[in-house]
Amino acid sequence: MAARSRTDCPPTGRSALAGRRRLGRRSGRDGNLARAESGSVTLFVVLMVFVVALLVGFVVDASGVLHARQRAAGIAREAARSAAQEIDRASLTSQLGMAEQNAADNARAYMAAAGCDDGQVIIVADTIEVICHQTYRPTVAGFFTAVVVSGSATVQAAQTYEGIPK
Repeated sequence: MAARSRTDCPPTGRSALAGRRRLGRRSGRDGNLARAESGSVTLFVVLMVFVVALLVGFVVDASGVLHARQRAAGIAREAARSAAQEIDRASLTSQLGMAEQNAADNARAYMAAAGCDDGQVIIVADTIEVICHQTYRPTVAGFFTAVVVSGSATVQAAQTYEGIPK
């Protein structure tokens, strides 16, 4: 294919190639391309930083809720264990009625010392159920209200002799 000469150009006097280069470009009023698009990247970056910060906040607060739930369950397990030890001791001395009250008091005392906001102790015969409620307040996304999480544990008191239940 032969190269074009100046005589093959359109009658406007400009080269055909120069017209093609300008087709996809926008320009400002004065023809300056940089001025027409200035600020568009800045706005995009600002919006993306805001969205990413919001997502990080949700992740941090969601992990905080999970941690509070695990902590409440751990407190309930330890309080139930504490109550079960009291019932186990009482069954040796045949003072089960008094032991149930002492067991509930032990569980409540443990929950209060461990930082449980509210708790319930339910004792039926030798089975003890402890429920611990804790309030989690969001740290990053503070515009959300506090979340109450619960953890529960159920144990059964049993006498053992050298590690073997009687």
